[in-house]
Amino acid sequence: RLRITSAGKLLIGSTAARSESNGFAAPLQVEGTSTATSSVIIARNSANASSSQLIFQKSRGTSVGSNTVIQSGDAVGTIIFEGSDGTNTDALAKIIGACDGTPGTNDVPGRIEFHTTADGSASPTERMRITSAGLFGLGTNSPSHHLHLSNNTNTDERLAVVNSNTGSSARAAVKLQSDSSTLDIYATSAAYSGVTGWGDAAVLSTGSGTSGGIIFNSQASSSAIKFQMQTNEKMRIDSSGRLLLGTSTYKSN
Repeated sequence: RLRITSAGKLLIGSTAARSESNGFAAPLQVEGTSTATSSVIIARNSANASSSQLIFQKSRGTSVGSNTVIQSGDAVGTIIFEGSDGTNTDALAKIIGACDGTPGTNDVPGRIEFHTTADGSASPTERMRITSAGLFGLGTNSPSHHLHLSNNTNTDERLAVVNSNTGSSARAAVKLQSDSSTLDIYATSAAYSGVTGWGDAAVLSTGSGTSGGIIFNSQASSSAIKFQMQTNEKMRIDSSGRLLLGTSTYKSN
């Protein structure tokens, strides 16, 4: 059921220590052939909101029990996910908690990094980071905004907001708000602000969606750009590039 090897390894469910992708054998190992025999449970019973904890600690000291200050960039805890390639186990993803600034007394700034391994690669690459300032970076390890997307490949940079519901009122939307002012950008297949026949439209609107907006219609039969205030259309650029003011229908002389 349990074995302590001559090297001091504690093995549960196996008789031989297993090494991870970097070559070392951890001192505590659990191995089994099912979820039930290869899992670890940490449970707490208490009449409060506190939970059990899994804690990673790091010091730059060189002896057990030392407490030497760490430096910016030091990884403090790493969770590694490995899979077998038929010969060895290789890392396919990892999550790292690292120091993200100069520590001070009771002040250790931190960040979280998320890494995945690309197809054909042998090691994980950082894909996402949350910095000590709360900045969220996708494709960059130095985000300068609360949400910063970056792409250094020769492809489009995209932020996809998708509503997979097929209902007639389903829409995918992005809302930008400052104090009481809002800007809605969304794609919809339903009628917009009481105006029918404008399915499959991309909408740029302010306020609640009825105080004004610009509608970009993609249907071939009625392709146009509409400028609307409240529920009333004020201006239109039709599919022929004509500017229509106060009317939605072009009339020739």
